[in-house]
Amino acid sequence: MKFSDMPYERVDFEKVGQELSGLIRELGEAKNGEEQFAVHQRYYALTDHVYTLMTIGHIRHDINTVDEFYEKERKYYDEMQPVFQNQVLEYMQKLYESPYRDYLESKIGPVAFKNMEIAMKAFDERVIALSQEENALTTEYDQLIASGDVSSIIGQKLPKRNIGKSENSGFDGELNYRGSIGEFKYNLGGTFSYAKNKVVYVSEAPAYPYQAQSGHRIGTKLGLRCVGFYQQEDFDANGKLKEGIPAPTWTSNLQPGDLRYADLNG
Repeated sequence: MKFSDMPYERVDFEKVGQELSGLIRELGEAKNGEEQFAVHQRYYALTDHVYTLMTIGHIRHDINTVDEFYEKERKYYDEMQPVFQNQVLEYMQKLYESPYRDYLESKIGPVAFKNMEIAMKAFDERVIALSQEENALTTEYDQLIASGDVSSIIGQKLPKRNIGKSENSGFDGELNYRGSIGEFKYNLGGTFSYAKNKVVYVSEAPAYPYQAQSGHRIGTKLGLRCVGFYQQEDFDANGKLKEGIPAPTWTSNLQPGDLRYADLNG
């Protein structure tokens, strides 16, 4: 199955939390290691499903950081993932303290319990709010560097992303006429087409607003705009350009008849 075809739905963490609470309760009620291992297998299925959906949401957001749907999903997971992690640790704590640990280690291995120990030491309910804030800042940074909305003045090369929206319209047709004059047969035909497009949005950070691609046709060359020629009256008696008349920065030897460009930079 292609990644683009993988089904996705938002994780219902309220429902997941209820299921985790049920598994914790069943761990405590289990009468032997076999029963606890059966509960743990259901835990694997539950968390695998949750992490799979979260991963799909994160990747699809990373593919296109301006997709409104997956942007909302990413923000939702930024907030709920630390809460879910804390619930998972409650389950781990219960399993870690199991009186049937020897049996469980024979099934899932001692390394799994070591990982539980590390995870319980690395996270605490008191840092949930900080984790949520960290997630939000990380997402904001990812959106920043994933687009072209950051000027190169920051001194960092950003990854190129195909982020944008354009409008395309047009039509084409073909006309043919067949005829004959006596035994002479002929066929006349022609084709015609018309197309136009416009960049509705593209991730960019132009140095000046007039250099933005958005609003123009795809591939439009943006540069200087000639508005005529310098006239004799634009210069004083000494041949100097009069004050207040815009002049290009690449030359100082202006003369009447030279091309005059619009002052787009202000």
